[in-house]
Amino acid sequence: RLREPLPGLARANAFVITRMRETPNQQAIENVIRRYNPTAPIFHACTKLRHWTDSAGDQLEPDALNGVKAVGFCGIGNPESFWRCLRRAGVSVLGQHAFEDHHRYSPAEIRRLARHAADVGAMTLVTTAKDAVNLDPDYPSIIAPLKLYWLEIGLEIERREELIQWIAAVCQA
Repeated sequence: RLREPLPGLARANAFVITRMRETPNQQAIENVIRRYNPTAPIFHACTKLRHWTDSAGDQLEPDALNGVKAVGFCGIGNPESFWRCLRRAGVSVLGQHAFEDHHRYSPAEIRRLARHAADVGAMTLVTTAKDAVNLDPDYPSIIAPLKLYWLEIGLEIERREELIQWIAAVCQA
């Protein structure tokens, strides 16, 4: 998904195509880029699951919730990418709730999510790190006895060192 018209690709000095594990049409994307910009280097990146974090700040390995029954929720621009991350982590998702991007969660919404989780037999709620900062500060008491974990992700860039060297060279020019 681009945020500006395709002719804008001609101005780019380099490209980083993200979500490469999720992109079945990588060659088609690169062909479009090359139509508008035949020379800029193209790098690839994919989402890396880093760890889960809970309200106490404890961190768990990405596979720590493998098989755990959970209800997921997020307020991000591409909720499907979060659902895919949950599947990769092995979470047994019993419900999914997508909110608008940058959503701030009210106590009533958190209570409804917890009630839904309890109704379907989930033991935990899962969300994104981006969403965790938008939770009502009293969420631990609102969802008790359920737990909530948020997923921290990162970006793994193929040819990372080459990209860093390229950026350094451009900045020095």
